[in-house]
Amino acid sequence: MRRVSLRKVCEYQLYALAFALPFEFYIHGRERSLLTTLKLQILVLFVTWTATKLIETRARPETARNRIMGLLPDRFLPAVTALILVQSLSAALAPAFRGNAIEAAAKMMLGAFFALLVGDVVLGSRPQDDRSDNPAMSTLLALSVSGTCVALLGLGELAGIGFFARIAHVFQPSKFNLGQHLRLVSTMEYPNTAGSFLSVALCATLALTSFSGTVRERKWSIASVAVVGIQGIALAFTYSRGAIVSTIIAVAVASAMSKSWIRGAQGRIAQASCLAVLLGGALAAYYVHRASEHTPRTQQRIARFGLQGAEEVMSLHPALTYGETIAVQNDSCCTWRKGTYGVGYRWHNLSSNENSSPQIGTDFTSDLAPSELARVQVALRTPPQAGEYFLIWFVFQRSDQVREVKDSYSPGILCIIHPAGTDAGRAITDKARRYLGAIREERRSLNGAQVPTRGELWSVAIRMFRQRPILGMGPDNFRLLKWKYMEVPQGDETILANSTYLDLLSGSGILGIAAFAWLMWEFGRGVARRLSPGASHSDWILGYFGTAYLTGFLSHGLVDYFLKFTPTFLLFWLVVGIVCLGGRASAENVCADRL
Repeated sequence: MRRVSLRKVCEYQLYALAFALPFEFYIHGRERSLLTTLKLQILVLFVTWTATKLIETRARPETARNRIMGLLPDRFLPAVTALILVQSLSAALAPAFRGNAIEAAAKMMLGAFFALLVGDVVLGSRPQDDRSDNPAMSTLLALSVSGTCVALLGLGELAGIGFFARIAHVFQPSKFNLGQHLRLVSTMEYPNTAGSFLSVALCATLALTSFSGTVRERKWSIASVAVVGIQGIALAFTYSRGAIVSTIIAVAVASAMSKSWIRGAQGRIAQASCLAVLLGGALAAYYVHRASEHTPRTQQRIARFGLQGAEEVMSLHPALTYGETIAVQNDSCCTWRKGTYGVGYRWHNLSSNENSSPQIGTDFTSDLAPSELARVQVALRTPPQAGEYFLIWFVFQRSDQVREVKDSYSPGILCIIHPAGTDAGRAITDKARRYLGAIREERRSLNGAQVPTRGELWSVAIRMFRQRPILGMGPDNFRLLKWKYMEVPQGDETILANSTYLDLLSGSGILGIAAFAWLMWEFGRGVARRLSPGASHSDWILGYFGTAYLTGFLSHGLVDYFLKFTPTFLLFWLVVGIVCLGGRASAENVCADRL
């Protein structure tokens, strides 16, 4: 009884994790801690699952071993092992940011282990009745319900309903515009990430809808037609062209491959309605993107600051002079002459709301023409009093007196000035946190005009690959290295290659992309087994969902990369676990092991 109860706890933790994927909460704030609710859930699930396996192994070691062996498809283990080994070797030989690359390789290994854990939970809890209390089906249902909640919160926020906005802002407070149109982001970090999750939730809903058998299932499928509409409309309002188009392709391919197994008119109605909504969403997204290209920017700056000039939070001591290297780009139409122009700064005291007088950091030692970039060493003198300050950089001009050049100032940098020997990691005040949130919104707005295009990012990825074609620059290092290949100051390090394949190619080279292709091939083989003749009812559902997910993932991967973000990264390995691994052993072997 104890062993069964532990397995049930694992099941419910898996459902809770699947539901919570889009609701990641940073427990101590993004700027201070990486501890999140998702990572805490994974840790608790791992502890419970480990205890379950220890008890099962002690009770019946042969059965536990057979279950693990039956869990693994023929060539899945070599494929995932090859991917991990290539990622690890690439990280160990990375020419720069080796620590970051090693963390990314370790994350990939943990993801593969998570897939095995999920597969074991699904396999070990599989009932004799293929339709009732099936963990794989319950996991898909959790994804569908979670996607519906994300859709309703996002649509409510777009409609201006404060209740929905307040809930969404618990998980992320940012807003994203495309021209004059507000994009749906709901509880997730970016609109494209929200689009990716809604796409998967929509595919899960369609899979559960399209294979209704019992009267109870048919009632659910009829109600789920409305759910499909809600999720499809929310996906359209993300204005993510990649997510919308890839979902259209995914639904079309999965429906075509599974049409002989689809039961009931409501399933076909749901699929047709979904495609109609998404086609309308694709046209709307195309129109909004085209209109945004002709929308004037609301904020214009004539200087762009990078390196230390683009930091968000700094910890400094009072009444000291620091030497800082910053990058500044001339975005004006005039040349900044040496000896006449330079870089200055001022302090804003958050407690008194007073600004210091402008101070000179350095003069330009050479002329800086429009669009040119200079890296300069500045002398930064901190205020004499401890406290919380904002540091503002700007370009100054000498004439009769030194004056700040209009619209040349940078977004603020929160500086914690504290005496030597005191704790620099203390929590910032609520006022500073509010200011920091506003500054981040300002940076995000300014970066809208400064974000490299996909073409520029792809060109940089290809250049990195050509420089190290076999093992690349190290996993996850594209986002850190890209600025060295561009003639712009260092900026947002969260910007990725906007292509799964080019990110892998630049990060781990030919070997990395080959290992990933092998894993995707094994994923496809696992899906094909679900759609083979004589497959069970749940296999039909998982086959449809797996086909849709794989098609959408590979097609969306042409223009986006989501294995960096924890929710979508976990979602990938979760799907691998329930589609490819869970259910490899025969039902007789599993049932013989149940109490």
